[in-house]
Amino acid sequence: MSKEILIVDDSQTLRLMVKICLKGLPYALTEADNGASALERLGQQTFDLILTDLNMPEVDGFEFIERARKLASAEQTPIVVMTSREGEVDIERAFALGASSYVHKPVKKEELIAVLVRHLGT
Repeated sequence: MSKEILIVDDSQTLRLMVKICLKGLPYALTEADNGASALERLGQQTFDLILTDLNMPEVDGFEFIERARKLASAEQTPIVVMTSREGEVDIERAFALGASSYVHKPVKKEELIAVLVRHLGT
């Protein structure tokens, strides 16, 4: 059975890159182009893992994490932050809001797969 992953990023290129990295692996991928649309998706479906950017329009990644953690459909779902931000303050804030892991962009395929395996066990 495929694991359901929600990719939340306003960059279509980044979402495509993630899809290419995970092609052939047992993951079903759903895309959202910002935090607001991702929250709508979480109201309709549960996911096994969420990959999210921090810098997005409407609802940024920080607000998305905070709001997602209040939803029954995502309160225990691993949330992996993918971002080019490298400051300690941003990392600490993401974890304080409920992020499970943090990877820097550009994300390397091996690193991404390792994080997914750690959280999903597959």
